[in-house]
Amino acid sequence: MLYIIEYFVVVLLFCLLLVIINFFLGYIYLLDRDKSRSFECGFTIFGGSRLFFSIRYFLLTVIFVVFDVEVVLLFPGVAIIMAGVSGLVFLVFEYFLIILFFGVLYEIKEGAIRWTY
Repeated sequence: MLYIIEYFVVVLLFCLLLVIINFFLGYIYLLDRDKSRSFECGFTIFGGSRLFFSIRYFLLTVIFVVFDVEVVLLFPGVAIIMAGVSGLVFLVFEYFLIILFFGVLYEIKEGAIRWTY
């Protein structure tokens, strides 16, 4: 029981230390607010520093990353099947390909791959 109380006190002191560090770092940030603003060659900013871009760029990037990871997962599966492992491995690999195929069909249906409106 004594160890639980000591552990609780140590955790409480650690949390208090983190809050104090956060307070001082937040105060330093408020003093240097100009350093966090965007800089345009010494001129004052004419508008917002954030530029709007189409969400399709982000969506295309996410789709690329997902399919890139899936292609990386395909190569070991093909090597295992070529080595002549049991039929269960083949069924798992086939299930993975079916999920991949339905994912592509869903993205085509939703228009995520189509670039024009």
